Amino acid sequence: MTLTKEELDLIQNNVGRCNMRYYEIVEDGTVGRQAQKILDLLFKSNPLSLREIKDKTEIEINAVSGRVNDLKKRGKVIECNKRKCSISGRMITPVSTP
Repeated sequence: MTLTKEELDLIQNNVGRCNMRYYEIVEDGTVGRQAQKILDLLFKSNPLSLREIKDKTEIEINAVSGRVNDLKKRGKVIECNKRKCSISGRMITPVSTP
């Protein structure tokens, strides 16, 4: 599954106005690449926790959280039934592609 140019633009334009570093990674395409990497992983995986996504993609957890939230808003990612995280052992709500 691939994001359209318009969807990547929407994600990249979903910018909080107070963080200059975020502007930089939006401009250089990092946000879009991270979102696509997460989406590609979820498309070929069982539902995953944010920590599991972090471990498999090597994207920092704060960035994983932001990209997943953006993807949920766009309807590209959905929440699944709660389960224990394989990393933390805590009950989590994993995400997957629809």
